[in-house]
Amino acid sequence: MRIWLVSLFALSAWALDSREILEKSVGLFAGGDIAFDVESRVETGGGVQIRRFRVARLEDGPKESLLIRFVSPPTLRCTAILTVKEGEEAKSFVYFPSIGRIRAIPRSKANREAVGLGISYAELQGRGGKLLPPRERPGPDATLYEIERRQRNGARTLYLVRKDGLRLEEIRFYRKGDLIKRVVVERAGEVGGKPIVLQWRVEERRKGEVWHFRVDPASVTHRVDPAAFKKSRLKRCV
Repeated sequence: MRIWLVSLFALSAWALDSREILEKSVGLFAGGDIAFDVESRVETGGGVQIRRFRVARLEDGPKESLLIRFVSPPTLRCTAILTVKEGEEAKSFVYFPSIGRIRAIPRSKANREAVGLGISYAELQGRGGKLLPPRERPGPDATLYEIERRQRNGARTLYLVRKDGLRLEEIRFYRKGDLIKRVVVERAGEVGGKPIVLQWRVEERRKGEVWHFRVDPASVTHRVDPAAFKKSRLKRCV
């Protein structure tokens, strides 16, 4: 789940590099200043868990801030994750209401699962790695761009984007050559005249879990409070 950037534009393929394609496709998850409610349904060997949280994003010049605050279940209510990214620098902070403390996530623990989300802090941050030039490949019903991001530790992320319309179809995560996770976009649409991903799932191969995410279109707003993205405000929960 990489959660940024801009609106969708119809540009010719020759004019785009890998970074531009990703900005215009992955950005559908949440572009510009935006906030919305998400329901997640987690299928595990022990049954199904339902979680609800609010996502808010703020652009302030080169700085991008992402705030996720859980509404339910009671065990997660008010738990908040704040990620601040400026250039290649990114920091994440988590508020744990059970102990009343805010903790910074060190780089050494960035690959751990973000609380209640099924993805890591590093994936939230969209951190680092080298983007390779886009390649074209045939898809089931359209030509796809295939874009690879390589990390120094050998990990790879593969993005599959429709050439027509630049809509993100899938993200695949590889570790030591093995596919460990898939993010599959199931539905995209427009809210307030702006494109957004409304439904997706995350398949966690190692744990045998499937996470389903659905945005409530009625909750989407492009009015956000900049003060809510301050670390000192993470303990405030209504």
